[in-house]
Formats: sequence, C-alpha cells, structure tokens
Amino acid sequence: MPLNFPTSPTIGQTYITGGLIYTWDSSSWTATKYAKASASLISQYTETGNPSNFVTSINSKTGSVMLNVPTAAETLTFTIDTSNNTKAYGLVAISSSWKNGDTTLKGLQIGYGVNSIGSYAFYQCTNLSGSLVIPDSVTTIERSAFYNCQKLHGPLVIPDSVTSIGVNSFAFCYGFTSLDLGKNLTTISTGSFADCAFMVGHLNIPSSVTTISDYAFSNAGFTSLTLNGIIPSWGNYCFINVPISTITITGSITNIGSQAFYQVGATNIIVGNSVTNLSTYAFNSAQLVVSMSVAPSVTNISSYAFYNCDALKYATIYGTTTSLGDNAFSNNPTSSLSRLNFYSPTSSVSSNAFYGLSGTQLHVRSSDTSWTAGSQSIFGGTVTVTKDL
Repeated sequence: MPLNFPTSPTIGQTYITGGLIYTWDSSSWTATKYAKASASLISQYTETGNPSNFVTSINSKTGSVMLNVPTAAETLTFTIDTSNNTKAYGLVAISSSWKNGDTTLKGLQIGYGVNSIGSYAFYQCTNLSGSLVIPDSVTTIERSAFYNCQKLHGPLVIPDSVTSIGVNSFAFCYGFTSLDLGKNLTTISTGSFADCAFMVGHLNIPSSVTTISDYAFSNAGFTSLTLNGIIPSWGNYCFINVPISTITITGSITNIGSQAFYQVGATNIIVGNSVTNLSTYAFNSAQLVVSMSVAPSVTNISSYAFYNCDALKYATIYGTTTSLGDNAFSNNPTSSLSRLNFYSPTSSVSSNAFYGLSGTQLHVRSSDTSWTAGSQSIFGGTVTVTKDL
C-alpha cells in the first residue's frame, strides 16, 4: 500500500498503512507496530530484532529513515512499501557503524533507493551470510563497510552507480568468489579488496578508474588482470602477492606507478602502446615473470623497475626508450635474465642499469655504433653484446 501521508498533519495525528501505525510528533512520523508488506520495495532488511520494540522514524521533509532494532533472538523483516514508485520515504543511507560488530546479524538485503553504505556499517559482522546484492542506487561504499564479513559468499558485483569504494570496504571477505567492477567507478581505496583470497578468475579494471590505492587487491586470488583507462594515481603494493599469470595494460594508461605490481606472480606482462613511463620499483620482485615486452611507446624505465625479478629470463626494450634507470634489472641472478633485446643507444642507459647482472646476452641494433660487440663489464654488470637486431 502506498505511503500517502497527510500533507498537513497535526501533533498526535495517526496514519495506518500496511499494518504500521504512524504518529506525527511535529517533525516526523513514528511507526510503533511491526508489519510485513508485500509490494515493490525500496529497502528491505532481514536481521535479528524484537518486533515489539521496533521503531522507524520518517522525516517528511528529507525523506530519510532511521532504524533502531534491538538485538533479540527473534527474526525480523522490515519492509518499506513503495508501490507508488516514489522514493520520498525510502531509506537513503545506511549510517556509519549501524551494525558494527553485530555477530547476531544473519542476513541482509539492501533494496533500491539506498544511495550510500556508511563507514563500518557492517564491520566484523562475522555471522552475516549469504550473497550480497548491492542495488544500482548505491553510489558510495565507505570505509570498512563490510570488513571481515567472512561468511558473505558468491560473486560480488559493484553496480555502475557506484563511484567510490572506501578503505578496507571488503577486506578479509573470504567468501566472495569473483569481482565485477562497475563502469563508472573512479576510486578504489587502500585495501578495498585486500585478503579476498577466494576472489579468483579475471579482474577487469574499467576505464573510469583514476585511483588505485595502497594494497587495494593485496593477497586476492585473481589469475589474470586487464587495466584500462588512465589511472594517474597509483598506490604501493596494489597487487602484492596476487597470483596473476597474465597482466594486460591497455587503454590510455601512460604511467605504471611505483611498486604497483610489487611481488605479483605474473608469468607474462603485456604493456600496451599508451604507456610511456614505468616508475621506480614498478615490477619489483615480480616473482614469476618469465618474459617482458616493453611497448615502443615507453620512453622512461625508472630505477629498480624490474629489481629482484628472479624468474625474468627474456626482456625486450624498444628504441624509443631514452632513459633506463640505475638498477633497473639489478639483483637478477645469472640463471634468470638470459637475454635482453635492447634497441636504444648507450646514451640512454644509466651508469648502474645492469648492476648485478652476470652472463646476460645483450642483443642490440647492428647499426648502432655506440655499442661494442663481445663480453664486457658495462653499466654495473657483465654482459655479452651481440649486434644483430
């Protein structure tokens, strides 16, 4: 039944609909009787609570709804009836710390009309289980909203309406099995999906994303990754300890941030033609990288970009690279980097770019007079130069 409240109520006036008795107290309607409606929904919650003490306050001016559900053994389902297709009395925000640490909470349904999920709203609700469906009215998921909700499970879909995911929003949510990010998302904050170990399969970062912060996906279980867009802001350790086998960097991305792929498990990295800069420690300690082809568009490879990539065997760097920083490949053991195809002149190489290399076969352009063929100690390492490219 629609919530058609009187437009000019007097104090104490009541309005009955859907089994709820509403009383006007000069500024808001207060419902004092439990009811379960069956109509098109804006918001529905299933949780533990005591129906006799259940209170909802509806502010007729702002349309906001406040819920106060005392903990009890009984199961309570609260429904806001919006069969008249209006949102005037819909729940528009789940407040910060609303169910923070509530271990009695068993299930949750969030209906259309909710536009934000507050900080710590369901923080460490460790018995909250089932799938989580986020309606496409939600635009913001704030800090630690579902932190350590270990029993939520199944695919997690972030709808296109969401633009920002807060710090640690879904950290330690072990039960989610995959992640689909909406096409209008701009910000993935520090640790947003950290330690979601069973989020597996392919992760696509949409082109709308401009910020990926520290540890955003650390210790997640994804096996492949595609990056699109620009992403001007990178945090440290974004994908640390993620068992990604293939990283594809496409779109308009021009910069790979410092330590962005520190300790990833990738075996193959494809850097697209839009990338011009690899920052310091960009692939530092990437554990399983066997081959690496740096696109012709890359002009700068910063110091320590591939530092300590123990499994790296083959790398190709094209002639547009004008700067190869100190220690770019340092600490790669003799058994690792066996061949480096390098199309740029010696003038582009910093003094210790090959520091720590020993026995690497360095292949350069046959026409480049800046290189001398043969085994030699140059740029901090010992390599054998072959002029055959």
